[in-house]
Amino acid sequence: MLASERARLVPAFMKLGLLPEVGTSWQLLSELLAHPVAMTKPLLRNAADMPFEGALRMEESAEPNCFTMTGHREAVAAFLAG
Repeated sequence: MLASERARLVPAFMKLGLLPEVGTSWQLLSELLAHPVAMTKPLLRNAADMPFEGALRMEESAEPNCFTMTGHREAVAAFLAG
């Protein structure tokens, strides 16, 4: 990743009720929907003991579960409503 010192990395998917992706399980998470935070805790615990690629694979396998959650549907509807 290449970013300016002023860049901000935002786990936007979690604000829509989805799991973090592309390695954001290695970043600090706060003020987000309850279900992705709860699902992320085991990802964070496991990511500490695996290479980056392993964390990506783990996130990829967990993400589809979020699409079935009410919180995700409500967050997307609120986002689209603007």
